Amino acid sequence: MIIKLILSLLVLIISYFIIKSAKNYIDKMFSSENEKKLNEMVRCSVCNTFVHESIVVKKSGKEYCSTECSNL
Repeated sequence: MIIKLILSLLVLIISYFIIKSAKNYIDKMFSSENEKKLNEMVRCSVCNTFVHESIVVKKSGKEYCSTECSNL
């Protein structure tokens, strides 16, 4: 009786860890590089101000903090 209880608990614990590992693996597969990049700060090529990558202005292969800096 006790052996069956211990085996049942062991199966549940192993199943939990297998499901948790599979979920983490699937999450890593579907997360893209673009999502990771959106949390970076970029330095302006003119004034050296750091701005969030989501609002950076890109022109001629350089990155700027605003349209004013990109027009200089």
